[in-house]
Amino acid sequence: MRRHLQNGFEFIPMLVLILLALTLGASGRAQSPNPEPIYVIANKGFPADALTASQAKRIFLKQQRSVNGTPVMPINARRTSLLRKQFDERLLQMTVVDELSYWEDQKMQHGMQVPTEIRDTVRAVFSAPIGISYCFQSEFKASAAKILLKI
Repeated sequence: MRRHLQNGFEFIPMLVLILLALTLGASGRAQSPNPEPIYVIANKGFPADALTASQAKRIFLKQQRSVNGTPVMPINARRTSLLRKQFDERLLQMTVVDELSYWEDQKMQHGMQVPTEIRDTVRAVFSAPIGISYCFQSEFKASAAKILLKI
């Protein structure tokens, strides 16, 4: 199937290039069939030791505002990050665009504000006793936070 051009270079069929492009992510690296786990995390003093996926989803959509009687403050990763994209897809079952649309509706109908966005979510929950956020497994620091849910 290889063809030689007049100058001696091999011609790579366009199909191979298209398949390669489809397997590369935005970062230019191949998509993993087993994505890295994401942990929903909280300050070590947070009054709960675990959350269900349903509870976490309601917290990040501000449909649930407390856990065990303690107010919670959801903290998102930046919307342009791979972490945020994967979190939205896995837990919220939305794209980032869908989530932004959700918040526009919430703001218009109920005056609700979008959760804070922070680059270092582990540091954020370490500093915020009522904060709940998320991080990739490789970024988790047991000295700074505790795991409430693995997704």
